[in-house]
Amino acid sequence: MKSIAIKSGCIVIAVVLGYLQPQYAPPKFYIEEKVAQTAEPSETSYAPGFVDVPTPSVHASTITELPDRRFMLAWFGGSKEGAPDVNIYSCEMDWNGNLSQPKVLLDRKTLQRQTGRYIRKLGNPLLYCQDGRLHFFVVSVSVGGWSGSSINYACSDDRGETWTPLRRLKLSPLFNVSALVRCPPVPMTNDCIGLPIYHEFICKYGEFVVMDSHGRLFQKTKGHYDLRTLQPCSAVISPTEALVAFRNGHENGGTVKTAVTSDAGQTWTPIPDLPIENPDSCLALLKTDDGTLLLVGNPIEGRGTLNLWKSRTDDLQNWTLCAALENESGCEFSYPTLLKDSAGRVHLIYTWKRKSICHRVLSPELWNAEQVKDTAQSGGKEE
Repeated sequence: MKSIAIKSGCIVIAVVLGYLQPQYAPPKFYIEEKVAQTAEPSETSYAPGFVDVPTPSVHASTITELPDRRFMLAWFGGSKEGAPDVNIYSCEMDWNGNLSQPKVLLDRKTLQRQTGRYIRKLGNPLLYCQDGRLHFFVVSVSVGGWSGSSINYACSDDRGETWTPLRRLKLSPLFNVSALVRCPPVPMTNDCIGLPIYHEFICKYGEFVVMDSHGRLFQKTKGHYDLRTLQPCSAVISPTEALVAFRNGHENGGTVKTAVTSDAGQTWTPIPDLPIENPDSCLALLKTDDGTLLLVGNPIEGRGTLNLWKSRTDDLQNWTLCAALENESGCEFSYPTLLKDSAGRVHLIYTWKRKSICHRVLSPELWNAEQVKDTAQSGGKEE
């Protein structure tokens, strides 16, 4: 019995040591230097563009800027969410918003072959480019629903022409399941990335993962004590400060859950909910070059309304409605993603009626106007 106990203890120690990575100095948030815009935003900034998708249903889009000032978008598409025919698709976009034809970035069989694991369905993709390296995260499920998800990772140093083999991220030393991604990472010093993730098994909660540029885990911290918070989105305020907003997963809805950090993500402190309704829907959060905090989300059940709010970094409890970006009962405009490009322009992409991915460049006039703007009728996709 003693021999068995010793062997069991050695196994546990080996597992934990295999999970832990070499220690580094705690990284801080990386603050990019402001650059002058190449051109003033024009009225065409309000005109939406639509991806010419090849599938009946699309959802959960992501966008990142490449080193050559082009952009790469990705999403999942198929007959319906969770179906066996769902693939991850991608396309490129030039500086002026012209979109290329989509192509398959990943299918189930490829992921299954590269990871050596059975893959039942594909979920949220996430693209992120930092220091010339393009990072690709994607959610997969082998058994059960989304609560049994894993996060898979690959990277590319040639703008997505070739990729390292996909592998499952090691986020826990024992039960490495129920981990998902959705919202963009944030840049950190020491060649690190701050990745918001979330869990859905039994309870729902968000975490903040710090990893190096090769996908190796450095630290992981819980973002909120409420066990019905998911899909954290973050905005960096200073090298040590950031705000994170959560999708409120309570059955009866509620307001936007939030937390802040003052030590670059080593610990997070919940703060009072934002005065914005959030009936279990994804959010997007961003800090602009002029210091404005922008939040995009669905304030009413059904996801037929998509609004833009603003606040200041020194007053996180006061938010002003700036614009109704979409407003059509019975339709879905959801899963927004915000991106600030190298010229300071603010891009917004989101699911458009599950039929396409909509892209907009938001002008500062939109959040600096004295009155709420209605841009829902500024343009549309012919059906």
